[in-house]
Amino acid sequence: QNFYLPQNYIDRFLLTSFPTFTSVGVLIVLVLCSAFLLLWQGEGVNLRL
Repeated sequence: QNFYLPQNYIDRFLLTSFPTFTSVGVLIVLVLCSAFLLLWQGEGVNLRL
């Protein structure tokens, strides 16, 4: 029954820190996608990544 205490602590930590991580992750993904689309529409075709 001692396994429930660390699990609850981890669950509380994830619930409190997960929204901030997801918001930052979504912002980073949107910035990378927008930059990649701009490069692909501009010179991305010639780069041949």
